[in-house]
Amino acid sequence: MKKLLVYSLRWQNLLVNFLVIVGAFLFGNVIHEIIMNSVGADSVFPMGTFIGIMAIVIMGFLANWNEGVQQFNLAISMGETRRKFMISFAIQYLILNVLEWLLLFALYNIEKTKMSNVYRGIEVDLNLDMIFHPATFILVPLVIMSYGILIAAIALKLGANAKWIVMIVYLAICIGMSRISDGAAVVRLIHLPVYAIIGLICLICAVMLTVSVILIKKQQVNV
Repeated sequence: MKKLLVYSLRWQNLLVNFLVIVGAFLFGNVIHEIIMNSVGADSVFPMGTFIGIMAIVIMGFLANWNEGVQQFNLAISMGETRRKFMISFAIQYLILNVLEWLLLFALYNIEKTKMSNVYRGIEVDLNLDMIFHPATFILVPLVIMSYGILIAAIALKLGANAKWIVMIVYLAICIGMSRISDGAAVVRLIHLPVYAIIGLICLICAVMLTVSVILIKKQQVNV
């Protein structure tokens, strides 16, 4: 009987990811305190949480580049179907992302408590409460899972050359977002009804997953 090979959720992997997030959070808080104690500021910023978010996004990019390729090659070479592999990989990777987001939410509340006690009366420059809207505990992990699988699919299809394509697209998105961050398009997006934003995010995830399925459907094993 075939044995379903799944994306690993070993406690060691989970521990490493948690340590990276906590480390990024602490690093952000140290930098914030250095700034506040050296040059001062008229407002505070949840820098620890912000850098924690960056850590989760970057881990989703890097982990799937190697892990997804290795798990795919191992699973298919041992007789597993591509369909079962993708379903298993997606579900367990989604669970991992949910746990990471819950950890970051707990850290954010610690940082808010610190800012309200240590810097009482000072304005908070960026309120991240909306980032932790109840819907984001599914939507954010879903987005990270979707683009993570897409990255793995591209890496499988194009091999080593895929990194240049992914990096160019990633930089283009970063530059583009920085240019339009104060534009009317973003303002309109922010003021869309919540259900419309959720629908748009789900549509984007569906497109990424569909492209991933197309790329992996006939992908051969590279041992």
